[in-house]
Amino acid sequence: MFATSFTAMQYLPVPILILSSQKTIVLANEAMGRLLGMGLAASAVAIDEATNALAIADRLRGQTMNDVGIEILQEGSPMWISWDDFLNGILDQASKARNDASQSKQSCLSPFQTMAYDVSVEVVISPNHETIAHPTALKDKLFGSDINPIQANLIISVWPFGDEQYFSLTFTGSCPGAHAPHQPASRRPISRVHTFAGTGALASGTPSASSTASSRSGRSAVMTPDPFVSQGPHFPPHAPPSQSAKPSAPSVFRKRTELKDAILYSMNMPAYAMWKDESFGVPNKAILRLLPESTEIRSLDPREFLSQYKIWTEDFQRELATDEIPILEICRSGKRFEGRRVGMRHPKTSAKIIFDVIGQPIKDEKSGETLGGLIIFKDVTEYSRRIAAQTEENERQFLYACIANLGPVMVWITDSFGSHEWFSQRWYDYTGLTEEECLGEGWRNAFHPDDLPATEARWYHSLASGEEYITEYRCRRHDGDWRWMLGRAVPFYGDDGAIVKWFGTCTDIHELVEARQEARRAREKLQRVIEHTKISVWEVNEQRKITFLEGYQMWNNKELEEPKDILGKNIYEVISSYHPNNDIKIIREPMERVLKGESTDEVFAMRTDGDRWYRTRLVPQYNQTRHGGIEGDLFVDGVVAVSIDITETRTRQAELQKQEKEKTKLLANATAAKEASRMKSQFLANMSHEIRTPIAGVIGMAELLLDTQLDAEQRECAENVQRSANALLTVINDILDLSKVESGRLDVEEVQFSISVVLRDVNKMLSFAASRKNLAYESDVQPEVESDLRVMGDPGRLRQILTNILTNSIKFTSEGHVKLSATIIDESKETVTVQFVIEDTGIGIAEEVRPRLFQPFSQADSSTARKFGGTGLGLAISKNLVELMHGEITLDSKTGSGTIATFWIPFNRAPASNKESQFIDMAPIPDRLQSDASVSCGSSELESPPAAPETRGVAPGKPPPAAGLRKPSVANSISEYPELPKEERKNIHVLVVEDNSVNQQIALRTISKLGFSVDAVWDGNEALSYLLNESSSNHPPTNIILMDVQMPVMSGYDASRIIRSQEPFKSHPLIRNIPIIAMTASAIQGDREKCQRAGMDDYLAKPVKPRLLEKMLVKWAIEGNQR
Repeated sequence: MFATSFTAMQYLPVPILILSSQKTIVLANEAMGRLLGMGLAASAVAIDEATNALAIADRLRGQTMNDVGIEILQEGSPMWISWDDFLNGILDQASKARNDASQSKQSCLSPFQTMAYDVSVEVVISPNHETIAHPTALKDKLFGSDINPIQANLIISVWPFGDEQYFSLTFTGSCPGAHAPHQPASRRPISRVHTFAGTGALASGTPSASSTASSRSGRSAVMTPDPFVSQGPHFPPHAPPSQSAKPSAPSVFRKRTELKDAILYSMNMPAYAMWKDESFGVPNKAILRLLPESTEIRSLDPREFLSQYKIWTEDFQRELATDEIPILEICRSGKRFEGRRVGMRHPKTSAKIIFDVIGQPIKDEKSGETLGGLIIFKDVTEYSRRIAAQTEENERQFLYACIANLGPVMVWITDSFGSHEWFSQRWYDYTGLTEEECLGEGWRNAFHPDDLPATEARWYHSLASGEEYITEYRCRRHDGDWRWMLGRAVPFYGDDGAIVKWFGTCTDIHELVEARQEARRAREKLQRVIEHTKISVWEVNEQRKITFLEGYQMWNNKELEEPKDILGKNIYEVISSYHPNNDIKIIREPMERVLKGESTDEVFAMRTDGDRWYRTRLVPQYNQTRHGGIEGDLFVDGVVAVSIDITETRTRQAELQKQEKEKTKLLANATAAKEASRMKSQFLANMSHEIRTPIAGVIGMAELLLDTQLDAEQRECAENVQRSANALLTVINDILDLSKVESGRLDVEEVQFSISVVLRDVNKMLSFAASRKNLAYESDVQPEVESDLRVMGDPGRLRQILTNILTNSIKFTSEGHVKLSATIIDESKETVTVQFVIEDTGIGIAEEVRPRLFQPFSQADSSTARKFGGTGLGLAISKNLVELMHGEITLDSKTGSGTIATFWIPFNRAPASNKESQFIDMAPIPDRLQSDASVSCGSSELESPPAAPETRGVAPGKPPPAAGLRKPSVANSISEYPELPKEERKNIHVLVVEDNSVNQQIALRTISKLGFSVDAVWDGNEALSYLLNESSSNHPPTNIILMDVQMPVMSGYDASRIIRSQEPFKSHPLIRNIPIIAMTASAIQGDREKCQRAGMDDYLAKPVKPRLLEKMLVKWAIEGNQR
């Protein structure tokens, strides 16, 4: 049945083509041949119609629609879509329509019925003679030279046959006046196809299946619409297409199409156009030349076509993906761009090519709708290369300018003859010269005259030889300062090998030259030092060879002239050669230990043949491994040695060893002497305690006796007892002072006092003693001193010095006078120096015995002690006190002509702010004058202020009070407190802690007479028990404790510590703050401090005077109530 249909189709007047599923022609009728211009003129060849139809079908079989010159139109213009994609889209749509129809109840097809699917589209027919022509013999007879394009409607029917799909293409006229008995389901043109994918190619541009296609069965399966006649030639054609009378007059459509193609193809710049849905693309010849030679264009798919290009970023660092190609961007965005740079490689040479890409959207002139895009590739490789080269050159020039003008050196350029053509700005800034002054030969203006000759000689030598120019010279700065420069220049050669220019620099190396000169001077100094100090510095490498030697005294002998004589030689061979008497082990063993890294410091001594001794110190010389530019571990690369002549040192050491033995002996003697002195001091302390204790009893009992009703004879006896005891006490006090001097523990206070007050007190006391011997006592005090001169010092020690010297003057003067004078001999803002002079008309002192008068226990002669008495300690103690106060003392005397004793002491001025402050109380009157003073003044004790309770200065090196003990309160001076009425004294209970029954009895009676309540215990343990007992009328609470310090069972020190630091005493409100007053019979240096460290508040030395005891009790009665 189908064969019959195909035979009948040959004679249909409507042009028909049958395409297979591969979209190639399998059948064409004679009308199709005439449409394509394949008909034969009657006069041309005598061939029957059957042969003609068969020839047409055979010639078209296997051709594609593009091969025969049929293109799809839209609104009169070719549509950029391939026939394969278009027909695949129709197949997909037909398949969908069949599926929909098979599900419909109204669609009931018999087994002999098929379903067809029709689509209508406008086409233009431009026969491709090169493709469809008959063999060459008939070509010219079958075709004319020019055939006009024919525009027609094409109806495409899709129908299945077996397992394949076939396409029937029926061509009808496109003139609006034509008509047919049956209109196809769709005669509207396809507007666009979005993608190259088969299934969706037609869906978006054509009506739906229900409106664009019809399903038919039986005979109507293949539609044959009636022909109609176009405005041009008759359609269907009865003869081949008309030919132009003139070949040069093609149709307007063809002109437009070919001109558009010619414009694109004739561009020498690569270009590519693409429809906006990316379904169709048109490259020009220039861009095709960029494809690799082996590339075959197998498909018109744009994406596949574009993927054959390797497009890179401008710097060729990254290859662009297909989606990043600029044509796709312009199609998607529809926006123009330019200046986009991409890179490609030449298909033959692989050379890099840089393109400047311009993207231009293609728009419909009427509607403005974007139809597609066009990109043009402009080759800017050479331009980019030149721009890059120019940029590099500019950067290089800029770099040169920066280096020349901003760098630390001055740059200059000369011609081949040495004439300067250019200087950097730094040269002009440095020299202060102008360009006119420098160019040519003007550079000499800045050079130091002394350096110019040598510089010119080197410069001319370089110009003549072409060698590098290097020199150092001084160049004048703009401020006139000459600074050292390093001048360097190198030649620049032309293509012919001749020097065309010289490029030079001037570098400021002034500090480097000065450092070099200083290093040279330092080296010269070091060499002189090495020569004078007899030092040798040498170095040995790993091969045990001497590599460095400076100062060769150690190696000097008759055979060695210079250090170079031993450089490079083995150290052990040198030692064996020059010093054969030395055991080589002396140096080998320490040297090997250092070289092996076993030691970092070795010292040995070695004697040379000349009996000189050298001590050598060996230290390692380190180096560091290096592999591939990376620093590695340290290793010992050699040994540095320093040898010094120690001959004199060894000699001195021998002498010092001898002296050390003698010193050891002396130290042993000194230690023995110190121990003897310590034992003597301890003996004196013990004797002081043992002697003062009974003397205190004698003096105390004598005073109690004198307070009773005695007749004249009894009173005289009692007074003699008191006077004798005081004289004995004076001797003891002098001995104690001497022990302080010898032990270095004699110290002075630094308090504010008035010198005039001290002088008045001394004058009052000593004038009476002088009057008893019928001596005139004179006092001559400078008005500045008399007018209350206030200074800082120790008033008690000053009075002790004055009384010692005045006592001696009175003692050794039988007639005449004794005179005391005081004057200021020097003063400043901080100090005032006062000179004291004691003059008498006594027996005088022989010149030969004067030097020993200031020594302990020394007098003028042995008869002096027998005649005048005394211990000979007064002057020795006075001299030590004066020196301790930073003063000096002298004696001027002749036998029979009297004596003048002079001493001066520098005092610090008293602070002005303390001018109105209370003065410190003066020290008590010395014991040796107590008897005389009491007789002369009646009661000097009452008129002379007692010892101050303040702490005296502790000697340097003394330990502070013991930790944990309460620091004694600093009480006011005794004289500051008013008298305490008898009614109040009865309420003050005093506890006396004393182990000596006589002293205890004296204390109880004296305190009772003073109006105080008193009780006594025998040691410290009983005192603690007494304090803890409950209070009663017979046992009132204790207000003041008088504590002896040396007692059996428990001493006063221990008892005081317990009261101040242990429970329950330290927390008891009535016990913890009880004033404790120490009473000691030792009265040596350190007793007061020891008492304070134990927690005692004040200090009294035995024997205690009743009046002083009264003031002490009154003071602490008032102080105790305030705690």
